[in-house]
Amino acid sequence: MTIGQRIRILREEKGLSQVDLADAANTTKQTIYKYEGDIITNIPSDKIELIANKLGTTPSFLMGWNEEIRNMPNDEDVKFALYGTDRISDEVYNAVKAFAELQLQQLRKEGKVQ
Repeated sequence: MTIGQRIRILREEKGLSQVDLADAANTTKQTIYKYEGDIITNIPSDKIELIANKLGTTPSFLMGWNEEIRNMPNDEDVKFALYGTDRISDEVYNAVKAFAELQLQQLRKEGKVQ
């Protein structure tokens, strides 16, 4: 199965349009169409990460490196879990993510997590 096929299948399973996915990946509907149709196969890693996040999976699954989908929570799910709504500004959400990453790095440095 190609990366384009994986993207299309997951997008359809999530009930998302190509426009929805394009908005999440900061690209166009036409580009998503080309990804799904394997017209563009060298997808930039930042786009793969954004697409995987929106589809609730991992970049490694989309790339075919890992066959386990592992339904990961997307940003909207995390916002709702943290704040009870997904209507949190990206600025606030990104600040929380940055803080969490900083804390995780510190714990790794101290050897408390891998």
